[in-house]
Amino acid sequence: PAGGARRGGRRLLKGFREETNSMKQIQIVLSKFFEPAEAEMYRAAEQLCADNDLVVGHYWHYPLQTAAEKAGRHHVSVLLAHALIPSRFQRPVGAHLGIETQFGNQLAWRMARSMLNKYVKPYPDKLRAAQGLAAAGDMMGDVFASHQLTLIPVSPQLCQPQKDWPSHYQVCGFLDMPNLSMDGEVSTGLEEFLSRGDAPVYMTLGSVMPPDIQMQTDTVRLMCQAAEMANCRAIIQAP
Repeated sequence: PAGGARRGGRRLLKGFREETNSMKQIQIVLSKFFEPAEAEMYRAAEQLCADNDLVVGHYWHYPLQTAAEKAGRHHVSVLLAHALIPSRFQRPVGAHLGIETQFGNQLAWRMARSMLNKYVKPYPDKLRAAQGLAAAGDMMGDVFASHQLTLIPVSPQLCQPQKDWPSHYQVCGFLDMPNLSMDGEVSTGLEEFLSRGDAPVYMTLGSVMPPDIQMQTDTVRLMCQAAEMANCRAIIQAP
C-alpha cells in the first residue's frame, strides 16, 4: 500500500508539472491534496472558532473563513502575495495585454478574477453551501481577503500599498521576529562576497523552483545570464 501511494503521488506530481494551464494546476492541487483534508480542516476550524473570538489564517484556508463567518467570529486573512490585490495602477503578474494604461490594468484584473472565479471559487462555494452560507462574491476580494483585516506580511520596501486598495489591506512587514536563533548566521564566504563590491541582487523563485534537477540547472543558468546581462552582482537561491 505504501508503494502504491508513492507511485500515485508521483503520478499526481507528474500530471501537475505537465499541465500548462495554471488554473488547472491549481485545480489539481485543490482536488487531489486540499479537498481530501477539507472536512478535517473545517472541524479544526470550528473548534478554533469555539475557543477564540478572533482567528487568523492563510489566505487559501477557506475552511477557516467559512467557519468564522458561520460562528460570527472575527477573521483575519494573511495574504502572502500582494500581487493578488487588484489595482488599476498595476497589472496582474504575467499579464501582457499590450495596453499599458489604467484601463488596460483593470481589464487584465477583470480577466484574472474571471478565471479564478471559474476554476477555483467552486471549491469554497461548495463548502459554504454545505454550511448554509451564500456563495462568495469574488475569489480575490472575498475569499483570499478578509474585509475585517487582511495582513500583507511583506517588507514595505518591496510592497508599496496602491492608492486604490481598500483600507482592510495592511502591509505589516515580515512576520518573523528579529534575532531569533532560527535565523542562523551569515557564512564567512558570504560576508566576504558582500564586502567586496556593490550590493548584489537577490534572485530566487522561492517555493516554485522547478523540482526536476535539469530544470533547476537551466533556471539557475538563466539567472546567471540575466545577472551578466545586467552587469550586476547576484546571490542566487536554489535548493
